[in-house]
Amino acid sequence: MIIRALRKDEAYKAKMLMGCAFNYSVDGAAEKESDLGEESIGAFCDDGETLMAQVVVKPYKSVFCGSVVGCVGIAGVSTYPEYRRNGCVKAIFNEIFRIAPERGWTVSFLYPFSYRYYRKYGYELVLKHKTLTIPFDMLTHIDRNSDAVLYNGQPEVLEGLLKVYNEYALTRNVCYCRSGGGEYSDNPVKSMKYTYLWYDGGKPKSYAKVKPGQDGALEVTELVYTDPASLKGILGFLRLYDGQFKKLYIPFLEYDSPVEYLIDSDRSVGVGCFDGAQGRVVDIKKILEINKYPENKGSLKIKIHGDFYGKNDGVYGVVYENGKSAVYFEKDGEYDVAFTIQSFSRLVFGDVAEYAIPYLPGTEIKDMLKVKELASCFPRRPINLFERF
Repeated sequence: MIIRALRKDEAYKAKMLMGCAFNYSVDGAAEKESDLGEESIGAFCDDGETLMAQVVVKPYKSVFCGSVVGCVGIAGVSTYPEYRRNGCVKAIFNEIFRIAPERGWTVSFLYPFSYRYYRKYGYELVLKHKTLTIPFDMLTHIDRNSDAVLYNGQPEVLEGLLKVYNEYALTRNVCYCRSGGGEYSDNPVKSMKYTYLWYDGGKPKSYAKVKPGQDGALEVTELVYTDPASLKGILGFLRLYDGQFKKLYIPFLEYDSPVEYLIDSDRSVGVGCFDGAQGRVVDIKKILEINKYPENKGSLKIKIHGDFYGKNDGVYGVVYENGKSAVYFEKDGEYDVAFTIQSFSRLVFGDVAEYAIPYLPGTEIKDMLKVKELASCFPRRPINLFERF
């Protein structure tokens, strides 16, 4: 087996494989002249040319504790049936983590077809989007306004959208940073995807991406705000749609969204969950160094075990004071608490309440007094992710 990046002239190999794995038609001859368009790492037969499996890697910048870290998104994981269960995908993930330091990838995220499958490679569920369905008459206490502008390619509006988005993203773990306009349609009437930037005193403060949804709903695919007034403002603007739609459907809210506190809720409001991203820490030492710690003085010895990428297994010592830390690593040694990489990732990204820490799978806590310290070092934090890949 040979593991290498696909060449530009091998786009047709990647597309034919994904067509087979994901059940859609591909014209192999027509694709011979196509462009790869994205980076893909493949497992090849010993001839170096026969593609058996591939993983598409998507470099991003992600947020952790207010800092920007390198991130690799995983997509297009696929193997021809005749080569399955031969370790092809495992070998590709080993290569991805091997090159991670040189590529600056500290964390990784994916949208799984199976949580269990990707746990084999250290990934765990780190967020589930809360969904809200809000009849417009649940918003009548919020004043209507017309203080938003539709984006249709104006550079100054795009600049405002990116400013608002990145301010929002820096307060939420996992969120990706943005620098271009690829996430916003500049031809909204054709795409039927409308982005409205809301202004407060002439300054961009919030926005909503909307499109016609099902069952008389206006679907709000992104609701981004920077303070309480801006959230009320954009919701008040969306009330202008109440003669056209019956309700709002918001599928991508963080688990404790302020929107829930603003609506005049009764049984007509629908609450649920939508999909979920799995993630994992790739560079454990770096993420422990970036993490925000309490002001008081303390220390933890955290053992990581069972990572398929064995170089991560070991004991990580953390000594912290005044919100800063020093982190050291040793392959063996005494420890206060042991985690699998899956449970550790879920904890540090901010998805675990204090009372739940001892229940994380594969966790061993030698001194239960350390649970409170763990919770103070890795509290529940706002988490969100809009990108789909």
